[in-house]
Amino acid sequence: WTVSDNASWLTLNPTSGTAPSSTTASVDITGLAAGTYNATITVSGTGATNSPVSVPVTLTVNAAGGGGGELLVNGGFEGSVNPWILGGTASWTNTGSFPQAGTGYIFLAGADNATGTAYQQFTIPSAATTANLTFQLNVSSNETTTTTQFDRLFVEVRNTSGTLLATVATFSNLNKATAGVYTLRGPFSLLTYRGQTIRLQFRATTDSSLPTTFRIDSVSVK
Repeated sequence: WTVSDNASWLTLNPTSGTAPSSTTASVDITGLAAGTYNATITVSGTGATNSPVSVPVTLTVNAAGGGGGELLVNGGFEGSVNPWILGGTASWTNTGSFPQAGTGYIFLAGADNATGTAYQQFTIPSAATTANLTFQLNVSSNETTTTTQFDRLFVEVRNTSGTLLATVATFSNLNKATAGVYTLRGPFSLLTYRGQTIRLQFRATTDSSLPTTFRIDSVSVK
């Protein structure tokens, strides 16, 4: 087998071998600005029926000192949905028709009587001076009303046990737009939770008819 990668900050050792054996991936952040970096490790094996295999890698470099760096990992949902946890009628795609940036995004609900959730658990440093949540949201809906919220998206902060601490914002079918037309939402300050490990959760619910789809991309806390 052989392995290779497409990032200067990623090193593989060894780069070839005979199964069963392994390789180790290591990173060097020297010269990298704060932010999220994506790469791919490609594994090829002579005679393997599923060769080659691509392994997505996400590296997050946080700013030093009092804050300002990105606190979330893979807020653009590129390469995979990890480390986001999806539940119910929540899905990830990197081949869909409506990304805001890149190719990956998540979408919640999209069916009658549906509940979908997506959350990521992370820590806000105690020395942080900012922790502003922003994200891109596209709502497409079969609802025709301009006055009643039948289907809703809740942006929530929960503790590590899942207990609701706060609802940061709420959106609904009344925010609908053309599929794929996103609106930047926020900033919503999460600085109240500095020094804590929290879950940022998106939760969507729909009623019994005329479903709504909530698409989310480019989520950031910094």
